[in-house]
Amino acid sequence: MKVSDVLKHVIKESGTTQTRLAKMLGYKSQSGVAERIKGNITVENLLAITDAIGYEVVIQKKKPGRRAEGQYILGGEDE
Repeated sequence: MKVSDVLKHVIKESGTTQTRLAKMLGYKSQSGVAERIKGNITVENLLAITDAIGYEVVIQKKKPGRRAEGQYILGGEDE
């Protein structure tokens, strides 16, 4: 799963539109958000967006077994 895919999902899950998120982040339009979440998103943009919608980015050492429901594991390959 790509970072942009997870970010799109959590934006939708939060009930926030890209237009509303753009206003929260001080962008002129929705396209400012869309441009930042497509392709290779920077860590700075990822943190700004997740913070604005009330999410937290957590990096931790992988534990054996299944991940908990609602957690996303991002890797270099699509899952």
